[in-house]
Amino acid sequence: QAKIIARSITVSFGSMIPLFDSQVNYGATMTLCSDDGTPMLQMPTKGRLDWRLKKRCVLDLKVTGAKTTGEMRLLIDRMGYKNAMWNYCKMAGVDKAYIIPYSVPLKKCLPPIALDCSGKTNEFWESL
Repeated sequence: QAKIIARSITVSFGSMIPLFDSQVNYGATMTLCSDDGTPMLQMPTKGRLDWRLKKRCVLDLKVTGAKTTGEMRLLIDRMGYKNAMWNYCKMAGVDKAYIIPYSVPLKKCLPPIALDCSGKTNEFWESL
């Protein structure tokens, strides 16, 4: 199954893959500030990206049972992937993220889904 997935990703994105950094590790400190900018809470965080295009975007590969982009968008919302991608974007210093879904039932990649991570704050992380 992994070979089929890797082949599909290579067929879909092969010419771009050499431009990506893979398995990039990050460590950072998330800081929650008061309205006046005073730090109130700090939390260490770590993450490992699937791919990064330096100074442009982060990319995450997902294997899914979704058959359509619409189904995948619902899964992104349900699983909180946008929150994780926001965190990766901030650690990478970029505002764009893409999820590249591989559909197991269709045996092919669905179109990449762009996520805007330009906001300075994220409600999920602030609610912790």
